[in-house]
Amino acid sequence: MIALTARAQIECDDVELLLAPCVDGELLEDDSAAVNSHVGRCDACRGRLVQLQGLKAALFAAGRSVELPEGLAAQLRLDLERATRPSRRLRVGLLGACATGAVLAAVFVTASAARPAALVPL
Repeated sequence: MIALTARAQIECDDVELLLAPCVDGELLEDDSAAVNSHVGRCDACRGRLVQLQGLKAALFAAGRSVELPEGLAAQLRLDLERATRPSRRLRVGLLGACATGAVLAAVFVTASAARPAALVPL
């Protein structure tokens, strides 16, 4: 949510930034009142506000009338599953890194066990 300090008189440049949030109901009460006051006396900003309200209404109406192709939801789920699953190359690489680590650990343990214990003076 945009939180701006409302001023008694705001300029067109300030209002332009607030018009879309105003149409979406995202402004604080004071900011919304300042925008409404400005567009009440500014034809250019009022026209822009009306355009944005019309665009929002048209997009909302169009979103309801769009028919999605059959099977699209299932295809999107499958695509998402594939995208989030590690690739075969990555799995093989990780398996190889683990195997290499295990071999190095075994070599280290074997070498440590074969080394004579240090003599501790009595």
